[in-house]
Amino acid sequence: MTTTHFKKILKLLFCLLTAACLLYALSSFYLYHVLSSIDPEKSNNKPNEFVIKSDYWKANTNEYLIDNYETVFFSPRGDKRRLEGWFIRSKDSDKVVIVVHGLNSSKASEKCLVVAKMLQGQGFNVLLFDMREHGRSFVDNRKTALGLEEYNDILGAFDYLLTKGFISKKIGITGASLGAVTMIIAAGEESAIHSIFLDSPFSDHLFMIKEELKNKHYPSFLAFGGLFIAKHFYNQDFLEKTIKDSILESKLTHVFLTHRSEDDRINILHSRRLKEIFESTNTNFEYWEVEGKGHVNTQLDRPLEYEKKLGDFFHKSLD
Repeated sequence: MTTTHFKKILKLLFCLLTAACLLYALSSFYLYHVLSSIDPEKSNNKPNEFVIKSDYWKANTNEYLIDNYETVFFSPRGDKRRLEGWFIRSKDSDKVVIVVHGLNSSKASEKCLVVAKMLQGQGFNVLLFDMREHGRSFVDNRKTALGLEEYNDILGAFDYLLTKGFISKKIGITGASLGAVTMIIAAGEESAIHSIFLDSPFSDHLFMIKEELKNKHYPSFLAFGGLFIAKHFYNQDFLEKTIKDSILESKLTHVFLTHRSEDDRINILHSRRLKEIFESTNTNFEYWEVEGKGHVNTQLDRPLEYEKKLGDFFHKSLD
């Protein structure tokens, strides 16, 4: 092989490597935008008027309507922008539960409204609200931070309830999917949060991103490129703090965790991993693994059982 041939091969290899790197970067950039973009549901549901279209629903919707609610406004902790919520009062109760929705959802989701009625029926005041980029709360860039910014919205709801005369030991929080993850992060930042009811969270941001890529038929190794793009172009470090870190830094005293065995959105393995972490702490921990398909559907196909678990947990933990 002559020196000229060798130089041509090196040049070709360099061009191929450059092209591969450029393709990886462009693919990562594209996927970050696709997977981080929020497309929130557009719902006209209200506590006193909503329809449940899910095939999982096994009850009479009219029994879950709520008339006595008021629209309220508050800000995330450390922020002046506006979040919108609904406050539902339960007569003569000093206990209140915050309901947190998931990604691309809102306070008007049928699942949140069903849970709100369950809680009110059990004697709790309830605060539902729209997190940033969702529902009627403020919009910034229609991107999710996977709980790493949105936790301040939960802390804003918590602070709002304190200004309304509730005390921290009488405030609980429940939520599902990304909402449940965001609750864990919030608990790691606020030691006064002590009681949370989690439905179908994921256990690790990197694992979840890889699973999301796989579910959408993209190669999982693109996750690292997407994380690089997020960190260096959008100042969003999804690996800055792990969910495990938040659990270990929290002062949680009571935790309930439930997940469906055949969840097609967030694999049950995530809750099984979280179960191991919670059981290694001093938290009063309860776990309910439900046989069934679908993501966050237990309140729809087992409403009476779900309500009992929910009510029993908060009556005990907010006592």
